[in-house]
Amino acid sequence: MRNVQGKEYAYMGTATEMAKDCLKEVLEIVELGISGSKSKNPEQQEVRFKGDKEHNPASMRVKDAAEATLTCIMQLLGAFPPPSDPASPCSLVNETTLITYSQLPTVSKFSFRYFVLDNSVILAMLEQPLGNEQSNPSPSITVLIRGMSGRHAWAMQLCHLPRVARANQRMFIPEARPEPKNDVGIKYNLKHRPFPEEVDKIPFVKADLSIPDLHETVTEELELRHEKLNHGMTKQIAYEAGLDHMKEEEFKKKSYPDPVTECKPPPPAQEFQTARLLLSHFGFLSLEALKEPVNSRLPPHLIALDSHIPGFFDDIGYLDLLPCRPFDTVFIFYMKAGQKTSQEILKNVEASSNVQPHFLESLLSLGWPMDVGTHPGWTGHVSTSWSINCIGENEQGHGMFEITW
Repeated sequence: MRNVQGKEYAYMGTATEMAKDCLKEVLEIVELGISGSKSKNPEQQEVRFKGDKEHNPASMRVKDAAEATLTCIMQLLGAFPPPSDPASPCSLVNETTLITYSQLPTVSKFSFRYFVLDNSVILAMLEQPLGNEQSNPSPSITVLIRGMSGRHAWAMQLCHLPRVARANQRMFIPEARPEPKNDVGIKYNLKHRPFPEEVDKIPFVKADLSIPDLHETVTEELELRHEKLNHGMTKQIAYEAGLDHMKEEEFKKKSYPDPVTECKPPPPAQEFQTARLLLSHFGFLSLEALKEPVNSRLPPHLIALDSHIPGFFDDIGYLDLLPCRPFDTVFIFYMKAGQKTSQEILKNVEASSNVQPHFLESLLSLGWPMDVGTHPGWTGHVSTSWSINCIGENEQGHGMFEITW
């Protein structure tokens, strides 16, 4: 038993190594088709990086084919088969599916924001400010990517920390203000002077005495005005001193900190422009990216689409009807000797006992049977293909089977 298991594991390891070697060979061919040369040659030990090489492909058709192959590898490597099985390598999720399962209070097809990248990729973005994770909500966005390789759905969240670190992170709680300490140091009551005390020690000269003092020029009429002004100033000083004393007493009676004047941190943000965050993080909202190329007919790298234009969603639906893989429909009939009418020929496939086992074995060698009613791939008609078809418990399928390969 151990020997058998050892052989099994040895075979599996050999298959894995063969797959890695095959992938390496394919990537080297793709590199050769895009740039016209390889980074590492058997004759040269030094590796030439992509930025150091001059792109000189054999032809633009070869370069386009190599880039298309690289796109398929990067999208399907490690992610095949998809949840819909090999019938459809692309995602079957569309706007209708996201609207059905979204937990947003109000959502419709106009809730999506559409952009075009590099004149070849259409992005449909559904913004979810705090996502669907109730335990630790984060700004989330769901993106439908429609490109040359089909339609793909991605759900992304803005996370500043790894998920493991976020699980152990406590919620943000502002620190309390420390209690005041009024007994720190000694408070001195200083009377400020307009000039230092050394000025009074300087002896006067004749020039200083040339201007008489104010009291020497005061007449009886001015004396009365001065006394009136002095009396008003004395009352004003006493009034302001009383106000200061009253304010100090009121301040001592207040609780600390004062809820009216206390500075508090703002509450955490609840609304995020997740589409803008995603595009800016990937460099599509920079000033250089939004400029039209000089001396070129190509549009900018990023263009916003208006989904309120009549017929916009019809065009999106027609685009989704395009297959993401080649398909063919072949009708195979089992005809016995002597049968001539169509009723007799079609009656042969009502039960497996009516046909030879070799016929069934031949069909199963081509692929595997599929229920057309729930098949996510090619169903024989464009209107029902490449979509999520759900059949209720009380409903029945079409009774047809498709051989997919």
